[in-house]
Amino acid sequence: MKKIFIMACVAMLAACSQPAEQKKAPVAPPPVQAISLDSDQARFSYAIGMDISTSVAQLGVEIDSKVLALAIADHLAGKESKLTQDEAATIKQEYLIDQAIKRAAAEKAAAEKAEAERIAAEKAAAEKAAAEKAAAEKAAAEKAAAEKAAAEKAAAEKAAAEKAAAEKAAAEKAAAEKAAVEKAVAEKAAAEKAAAEKAAAEKAAAEKAAAEKAAAEKAAAEKAAAEKAAAEKAAAEKAAAEKAAAEKAAAEKAAAEKAAAEKAAAEKAAAEKAAAEKAAAEKAVPAAGK
Repeated sequence: MKKIFIMACVAMLAACSQPAEQKKAPVAPPPVQAISLDSDQARFSYAIGMDISTSVAQLGVEIDSKVLALAIADHLAGKESKLTQDEAATIKQEYLIDQAIKRAAAEKAAAEKAEAERIAAEKAAAEKAAAEKAAAEKAAAEKAAAEKAAAEKAAAEKAAAEKAAAEKAAAEKAAAEKAAVEKAVAEKAAAEKAAAEKAAAEKAAAEKAAAEKAAAEKAAAEKAAAEKAAAEKAAAEKAAAEKAAAEKAAAEKAAAEKAAAEKAAAEKAAAEKAAAEKAAAEKAVPAAGK
C-alpha cells in the first residue's frame, strides 16, 4: 500500500510538472508586504496554493517551501527552469523512493524498537508482577507473622495485665485490711489515750479543785485569824488608848487641880502678904504722927 501511494504521488508530481498549454501572461513578482485577498484572482491563487500544499503534504516528505515557491514563481513567470523535465522526474522519483526507503527503515526501526520496548515492557511487567507477587506474598507472610506475634504479644500482655491486676487487687486488699487493722488499733489507742487523758484531766481537775478548796479554806482560816488578831489588836489598842486617855485625863485633872491649888495658895499667900503689908503700913502711919 505504501509503495502504491508513493508511486501515485510521484505520478501526480510528474503530471503537475508537465508544461500546460496556456496563455503566458506577465506575472508580477510576489509582494514583500502582506498579501491582500481582496480580489477574486488573489483568492483563487491562494486556493490553488492550498491545493498544492495539501498535495505536497500528502507526499509525507520534507519540502523546502522557499525553493518550492521559487520553482512555482519561475514556472508561472515563464522563466527557464533550473532543471529539465527528465531531471525533475528522475530527481522526484529518486527522492521520493529514497525518502520512502528512509521512512520505511525508520518505521521498521520504530516498529522493531516498539516491539522490543513492548517485549521489554511485557518482560518488565511480568518481572514486576512476579516481584509484586513475591513482595505481596512476603508482605502477607510478614503481616501474618506480625499479626501472630502481635496476637501472642497481646495475649501475653493481657495475661501479664490480668496477673498484675490480680496482684494489685490482692495487694490493695491486703493493704486495705492492714490499713483497717492499723486504723482499728490506732482508734483503740486513740480512745484509750483519750480516756487516759480524760481520767488524768478529771483527776487533775479534782486535785486542782481540792487544792483550790484547801487553799480557799486555808485562806479563809488565815483571814479569820487575821481578822480576829486585828480585832483583838484593835480592842487592845482601843483599851490602851482609852486607858491612856483616862490616864491623861486623870493627869490633866490632877495637874489642873494642882495648878488650881497652887493658884489658890499663891492667891492666898499674895492676899496674906498684901494684908500683912497693909497692916504694916497702917501700923507705920500712926507712929509717924506721934
